[in-house]
Amino acid sequence: MGVSVIIPTHNYARYVVEAIESVLAQTVAEREILEILVVDDGSTDDTPRVLAELDDRRLRVIRFDEPRGVSVARNTALGEARGELIAYHDADDRWRPDKLERQLEVLRAEPEVGLVFTDMIRFSEKGVFPLTHFETVPELRDLPSRPSARGRGRVIEGDTFTRMTALPLLGPLPPTAVLRAEIARAARWPEGVHHCTDLYYFLQVYRLTRIAYLDEPLVEVRRHGNNSYSSALETQLHFLHVLDIVEREPMSGEHRDAIRRAIGRKWTGVGFYHFWNRSPLRAGGAYARSLAYPGSRLNALKHLALLPLVPFLPPRTRRSPAFDDPFQAADANAA
Repeated sequence: MGVSVIIPTHNYARYVVEAIESVLAQTVAEREILEILVVDDGSTDDTPRVLAELDDRRLRVIRFDEPRGVSVARNTALGEARGELIAYHDADDRWRPDKLERQLEVLRAEPEVGLVFTDMIRFSEKGVFPLTHFETVPELRDLPSRPSARGRGRVIEGDTFTRMTALPLLGPLPPTAVLRAEIARAARWPEGVHHCTDLYYFLQVYRLTRIAYLDEPLVEVRRHGNNSYSSALETQLHFLHVLDIVEREPMSGEHRDAIRRAIGRKWTGVGFYHFWNRSPLRAGGAYARSLAYPGSRLNALKHLALLPLVPFLPPRTRRSPAFDDPFQAADANAA
């Protein structure tokens, strides 16, 4: 099963070699990594020189003269990829050596599974963050699932789209995912969307195939000053924008209901944010928006009734326990 690894990069000369080396260090047989497609999205730093100095026959570089965006970069690479499987990677992140081996084992044993993703850790120059992604989103482990026929994976049972849209945060991030090529191409990256592109892409995947995961942190995601995530509130509003786009697309009644429930929960979360930041008018507006969506109305009404208490809230010298609901790890949705 030949794998095409897709790595978009823009001005990440200081990181991209480490990302590529983490692919070359995988424990799979050399022939199983068919190619590494690096798309240089109009970099103005030393990226072209750094890539030119790498010597591996599997490395292919596609260069744009000017930035066209990460979605265009990934779609361009998908059009060039020759592998039966597509693995996404980010130029500033690292794979642990047995990542692909673990994922390929599950995909070989589960022909109906089109995507396998893994847990991950985050790190910065100061050290490793305390929680893995799955520890940040414990609801993922609670989804109905069964052990994979081989390997250490778990196959999510039931309707994938409904299961995954019920989670408070996005399931996989690109560097954790390996997909069958036909699924990867059927779910195109959104070139007209500039935030939370990962969310949009994987929502398309969920409608196409069954998925599995490995409850092992096999990816190391780097946090630094150039990451594209925003504040917790901005991230949730970007998230809502993508959900609104998806809701307008053709889909079954079951899937539309699942998306609408997700939108309602997000608007309740936005209201929650404003409530604890002493902005009753904005909180009320967000709760009022959530009333239009199933599954959120009773919760929104309860919060609307509490708005007169906002002036009496204690100063936010520490995080309120209630604040944990929508934003405890909002940067996980960043894209």
